[in-house]
Amino acid sequence: MQKYINLLPSPLAIGISAVFLALSLVLSIEQLDKLWIQIPLLLLGLILGLLIVQVDKAYLHHLYRTSETEGLVTQSLLFLGMFFPVSFFVVTSTGSILGGSIIVGFLASTTATILSLRSNKPKLEETFFYQLKRPLSDTEVMIVMGGMLLWNAVIWIFALL
Repeated sequence: MQKYINLLPSPLAIGISAVFLALSLVLSIEQLDKLWIQIPLLLLGLILGLLIVQVDKAYLHHLYRTSETEGLVTQSLLFLGMFFPVSFFVVTSTGSILGGSIIVGFLASTTATILSLRSNKPKLEETFFYQLKRPLSDTEVMIVMGGMLLWNAVIWIFALL
């Protein structure tokens, strides 16, 4: 049972996703005939997006872990660097409610983790920047947090429109 409890995302990530869900429902209220399919797809996508990192941490990490791989693949610089253009493509070009909500859920989980670690810089570096050889300055940490919040806003705008 404890194994499944560890899969739960942080309350902040759940809160961010709940706000997105509420905004999605408010903005799509004029399309009541399509709402019955949109709600399950939004919920499924947000849940899948929130669980990506937790499943990586609980089940997948031991499969690819080597002496060179210290952290989670879903929290590496390369993955996050590729996530930005791919997430923009999924949200703007596919038109998929499920794909967009998976992106928003994953982004909510990652942003919540970065925000919760902002006061613990060594843990933040160990979690997201383990590939760097030097420590981050306070300014760089603020830029990373601001960038994640800005990217959340960009993705939300395109996902909600």
